[in-house]
Amino acid sequence: MLSSRASTIRTFAAWLVCASGVAYLASPWFRPLDAAAVMAIVLGATYLIVGLGLFGQSRFTLFVATALCAVNILMSLQALPEPLTPTTQLAIATDTTAMLCCIAVLILRWKQTPG
Repeated sequence: MLSSRASTIRTFAAWLVCASGVAYLASPWFRPLDAAAVMAIVLGATYLIVGLGLFGQSRFTLFVATALCAVNILMSLQALPEPLTPTTQLAIATDTTAMLCCIAVLILRWKQTPG
């Protein structure tokens, strides 16, 4: 059983990942429908599935959420010579926070494991 602190951090990470998923799913309504919009829909659906998984107890979901957020941060930072839009900055901040929360829960769970 997770401690109360780890459970709270995990729930916060789950809400962040779900909110990111909803934002990615809603983004095609505010821009033209092209390949990037379709990728945003796929990414949003993936974020929602992982976010819902974070509401559970599986450690695997913590690893998946950490990897998903890290890959998305790296993909967002590829266009670094150009200035980042405020929306991209918010997405990077949200992903970084969710990723750090997942890592914190993994560390707390690791410390609780006997042996």
